[in-house]
Amino acid sequence: MDFFALVLIFFVSIFASFISSMVGSGGLITIPFLIFLGLPAPTAIASHRVGSLGLQLGSLSRFWNENKINWKYILPFTIIDVVSAFVGAHLLVSADSNLLSKSLGFILLLLLPLSFFKKDFGTVSKNVSNQRKFLGVVCYFLAGIWGGFFGGGAGTLVYAIYVSFFGFTLIEAIATDKIPGFLSGLLAVVLFSAYGLIDYSVGFTMFFAMIIGSFLGAHMALQKGNVWLKALFGLIVLILALKLIFFN
Repeated sequence: MDFFALVLIFFVSIFASFISSMVGSGGLITIPFLIFLGLPAPTAIASHRVGSLGLQLGSLSRFWNENKINWKYILPFTIIDVVSAFVGAHLLVSADSNLLSKSLGFILLLLLPLSFFKKDFGTVSKNVSNQRKFLGVVCYFLAGIWGGFFGGGAGTLVYAIYVSFFGFTLIEAIATDKIPGFLSGLLAVVLFSAYGLIDYSVGFTMFFAMIIGSFLGAHMALQKGNVWLKALFGLIVLILALKLIFFN
């Protein structure tokens, strides 16, 4: 990859991580852009995962300092995330990505009534039943497989699962996901490296850019609050679902 392309990747990654640190789905900006620049799809996905480590680290410090992380869920979510990321990373070399993308798109469409019409969705912490949490664990595992396999759209789906099945606010969901997301992403990077899929010049360019973008995005999320995030989340879910179903 030449210098000019890396400069473009740097600035696109800042923008993508700024959005992703608030509502997820930055991979649906960066991965198609990398493919447009000439990277094979598996290499684009794998290189993006290196960058996504910076995304998690850049926003983690802001949420940690503001005490927005729900610590009691960190260990179980991390275990689930690491296992599902391992499965997902192996799928990259064999699965039908088009079928998986369309499936995720339809799942996201089902979330639209929640994000647009449920008044307290993501704005108020709630107590939920153990049965609901169990269903959430199943959904979280499946979302983690998608995240390990492709990444694009997984963050948005995970945040919705945190809110719908575990009673989180959107800010709590975004903040809590940073540690499991980083550790599962690290595992995916190790596996992709073993397969020889990573373009390290691209990956590290994205890594440093995403530290910057995600820090700024986390700062805005904390400033604007859950109600503003809910509106942005609903818009991103709609765009993401349509993109995955019709324009993948």
